Amino acid sequence: MTDSHELEVLRRAVGEPPPAADRRVVARTRLDAAIAAELAVGRRPRSRRSLLLALGSTLLVLVGAAVYLAVWSSAPVSALQVLAQAARQVDPLDVPPGAFVYTTSERIDLGSMPGGNLPGIDDELVGYLLPTSIESWRRDDGFVQLVTTIHRPVFFDPMVEEAYYRAGLDRVDRVGDTGSETFADMGGAFAGIVWPTDPDQLLSLMEELIPQGEGQPPREVRLLNLAATLLRGTVIEPDLRAMVLEVLASLELEVDAEDESLIVAVTYQDWALTRYSVTFDERGNVVAESTILIDGADMPYIPAGTVVSHALYTPPVIVPDLLPPAP
Repeated sequence: MTDSHELEVLRRAVGEPPPAADRRVVARTRLDAAIAAELAVGRRPRSRRSLLLALGSTLLVLVGAAVYLAVWSSAPVSALQVLAQAARQVDPLDVPPGAFVYTTSERIDLGSMPGGNLPGIDDELVGYLLPTSIESWRRDDGFVQLVTTIHRPVFFDPMVEEAYYRAGLDRVDRVGDTGSETFADMGGAFAGIVWPTDPDQLLSLMEELIPQGEGQPPREVRLLNLAATLLRGTVIEPDLRAMVLEVLASLELEVDAEDESLIVAVTYQDWALTRYSVTFDERGNVVAESTILIDGADMPYIPAGTVVSHALYTPPVIVPDLLPPAP
């Protein structure tokens, strides 16, 4: 099990240097976006200029504001290696027969559509953010139940918002609806894979699994995304979780700290300067993912500083039935 001693070892390993100037700029961008979002909660934006970002819940705002307020930048490899060692000490999750593994996620993602779909809008494309909440129950025989709630979208322009509802597109997006579905999951994309017990071999396998070809983001982005996909909301052996973190430690990644979490990120040039980050808790669970446009995008309907995708995940817990755990 992890304890405060291991966290103190982690802090001593990486130190607490002051952020570099370029990181302070990124931190300021994040903080400004989060403040704008918080001010937008409970009232509609007056203009495109008045809203850089609105996240659909206070929790998302708080996470966005905190991500870059503390920085561990002197030894990112050591930070991930120590976190891997802590993850290796966590007791495996013991799921009794017939029990379910329960997780939740809160997401907000960028959507877009031709402006011609909206009455009175001449823009070629318009964008908005669509928040969703998902509850998941999984059983070891492959049974899966998902309960998804779609929340009110957040718009960058009040004229687009008005046209969206006038055209009835909220019904197309099923805004306000909660739907339940059950299905059999026989292992998904990772079914049948035998994961190596050596980090170098694991890295080679992960490189085979990531998307290939032109137009893909940098290798580090694809590997970090694969690691997040493998680790978030799943029950895997502590040794495999630790080895995935050790693989990340071998890559050229940015590692920041916030409270008892590590934020592992890559900043890269796509169609705009983009930052993709994954947040791990002190046990190596994936608790958040985020993609933010740091610079202005080529597409004018997306303001600079927009978090185009953000997700919060809860670590898996065991429940005896198809009900959320008691508070």
